Amino acid sequence: LALTSDDGQAASRVAMLRVAANMVAHNPIIGVGLNTYVLEMSRYDHDGITETFYYPVHNIYMLLAGELGIVGLSLYVAIFVAFVFRAAAAFRSKHPAQAALGFSVFLALVAFAVDGLIEGDTLGSRTFMIFWIAGGCASALYQKLPPAKVLERRTLTTCQELVAQPCEDSAIETTPKRSLCAPHNRQLLRTHTNTK
Repeated sequence: LALTSDDGQAASRVAMLRVAANMVAHNPIIGVGLNTYVLEMSRYDHDGITETFYYPVHNIYMLLAGELGIVGLSLYVAIFVAFVFRAAAAFRSKHPAQAALGFSVFLALVAFAVDGLIEGDTLGSRTFMIFWIAGGCASALYQKLPPAKVLERRTLTTCQELVAQPCEDSAIETTPKRSLCAPHNRQLLRTHTNTK
């Protein structure tokens, strides 16, 4: 099995990381400004890599540190950790659907974090849309739902109340909940039908 050349891709990524490191070293607090990395990177390029690869560094964390400084990167990490915590909390839910969705969102966030090590995208890019959508889902799933047994008990109570209602045509037609409780109302509806 012969190994083929990567046409200098690996070496270029290392050089681009050095450009980002220089940028962060000169602007450690607030960076060079959001979405200005490409405009400013040539000033911090000592290898001439930006003349060949006119692209931002392929690392989300270094890119954010270069554009927004340590302050911006820290804020991003804090938001990311909050999203992961909420997804993990949803994953531990006793409600099956909430747990399954929470696990899926958790995996999506972890995959995005790993992919960020080799991809460079700004906060407003399409790639980051995945992050914001996953974070929004994690926040929504973080809402605590009653355990499944409590929901079943509430549903059963509602069904028992419906069965206790007078069996009239208008009641059956205007009560949508009867269709949800069909197993509990089957005998009631059968009796009502036979008496008509």
